[in-house]
Amino acid sequence: KSKAKGSDEKAAGSKPPKIVEHLQSKVVKDGDPVTLQCTIKGESAFDVVWLHNNKEIKPSEDFQYAHEGDVYKLIIAEIFPEDTGTYTCDAFNDSGEIFSTCTLDVEVPTDKAKGRPEFATYPVSLAIHEGQAAVFTAVLKKEARKVEWSKDGKVIDAKNTRMKMTSEGPKYTLTIPSAASIDMGQYVFTATDQGGQNEASVSLIVFNE
Repeated sequence: KSKAKGSDEKAAGSKPPKIVEHLQSKVVKDGDPVTLQCTIKGESAFDVVWLHNNKEIKPSEDFQYAHEGDVYKLIIAEIFPEDTGTYTCDAFNDSGEIFSTCTLDVEVPTDKAKGRPEFATYPVSLAIHEGQAAVFTAVLKKEARKVEWSKDGKVIDAKNTRMKMTSEGPKYTLTIPSAASIDMGQYVFTATDQGGQNEASVSLIVFNE
């Protein structure tokens, strides 16, 4: 499926979908059934695809696509450690594309023994208007030895003037005081300790209407 972008390609009278309620990151137990869901509204028809680590998930008995009204779901029959990672719900039509991202951390008993960082609160994806502030907050159960934020796979430099990274104990915040379309994308918070690393992914949508 092609995703048309640019004003020249927008269908007359068509409007892109909008995310009303974002995906929520969570820790799940190995072998459990898991359902991810987000709420998407659209005045015009749109398609939805789900991705795991940026690869499209083909609907199957193990990964079912479902929706009830405006609520779109990915139903995972049984979760395994290899299913850990970033999940994205991508909704699009000829007028545009929006997406929401979250992290699923499949808990394996041996992980706790390793002492890798654990989240007390995950950051949440955002959809805001241009000029508004975007604030992502991650809270760990205890301070990590090293943390970093990245955008679309590139680590955000502390000298970045558009964004501000702060920390207060185990609470870490990324703030974009005045968001613009160039800030749209996928953000990842990574925490590293002697026992390993853990990460959380979110997305930022900026409307310029």
